[in-house]
Amino acid sequence: MQYTNPLRAKVLLFSVLFQSWDEHNPDWSLVRSYALDDLVEQLILSRRRPNEVEIKLNALANQMFDQEEYQQTAQTLIKIIKPLL
Repeated sequence: MQYTNPLRAKVLLFSVLFQSWDEHNPDWSLVRSYALDDLVEQLILSRRRPNEVEIKLNALANQMFDQEEYQQTAQTLIKIIKPLL
């Protein structure tokens, strides 16, 4: 995750766990209140199926304004998290 934007990763993970991200009315303070490690841990503890997480991350990334950047972040998250689920 060295080259992945941590805020983008947090937005995607937050969206998978809690609510879809609204780019028109973003709640940055809420997302920033979570540590990236905590969001990863919550996703692992949620016991979601790996394919479900992959589909959700890709769908969310495709909805974002900066699709390419979010898609790259989603792929990095999938690579890291999928073996842990």
